[in-house]
Amino acid sequence: MRNFFSYWTRKQSDVLRCKILEALGFDYDRSLTPYENFLKLPEPDLNGSIVPQSLLQARALFSKDEDMLSPIDREKVALDSFIASEESCSLVNETVRDGSITKGDAGIILYYDQCTIATLLGSVPTLEELPLTFGPGATSTCRRKTSARWKMSSPLSISNSCLNILPDLRTALPALFRAHENDVRVTLGELEFVPKNFKTHRAIVIEPTLNTMVQRGIGTFLKRKLYRNINLSDQSINRNRAHEGSRNGTYCTVDLERASDSIPYLLVMELLPIDWFQLLDSVRTPAVRHKATN
Repeated sequence: MRNFFSYWTRKQSDVLRCKILEALGFDYDRSLTPYENFLKLPEPDLNGSIVPQSLLQARALFSKDEDMLSPIDREKVALDSFIASEESCSLVNETVRDGSITKGDAGIILYYDQCTIATLLGSVPTLEELPLTFGPGATSTCRRKTSARWKMSSPLSISNSCLNILPDLRTALPALFRAHENDVRVTLGELEFVPKNFKTHRAIVIEPTLNTMVQRGIGTFLKRKLYRNINLSDQSINRNRAHEGSRNGTYCTVDLERASDSIPYLLVMELLPIDWFQLLDSVRTPAVRHKATN
């Protein structure tokens, strides 16, 4: 669905950017590209006592613009970051494998976390207990039109790792499988990139259809479980603390680079109850394909 800003031309966007930048007290050279104007802005001295908020706002006006043209190969930057995350996870997996994290204070923290997670999660659900529905996004066999109607009429897809629960899926979704009795395809995940900002794209994995249904069902089930202790849909606590922190420095936020791509496989195995780990592991896509490696 197109939003309000989708109907703007690049020229209209640049005119507004110029007006905002001038209102913040900075010059905008109309003979230069937006990227060249961005390079003209001074670098904030983060080690100094005070960073002008107008400078941070001016830089954010450019840096958050996913549509700004620049000489940076954003897809290559994102792919390099994805590979770096995989290598980092591999190193952590080696640390878990050699038993280092189960010793000393780290082992005590790990045990406490294991007990807390097991208490929060409780018993692992059966497939019949999960709300198995189509999500809004693309899958490996339904790419362009992604409504439930189009997914119903596209071939079903599943990863190799998920094949062991295919009989249970047939039982849980009899009508769906009657419509695709001889058309279930084993596929890989597909690594792609979508716009994020002017420096890099964001890595996403397009999963097989049946994997996404179970993953989505598990996610909904977990949110309901966690709701008793954590309301994931209520951002008021974070919002209020961010406001307070901006005024007096009591709180601050930490934005870790590649955080969602840096969750090592063996650490998850250590933290989760084994039946929960087996369920999640069975519906993940263990291998992905990217056009650069085809």
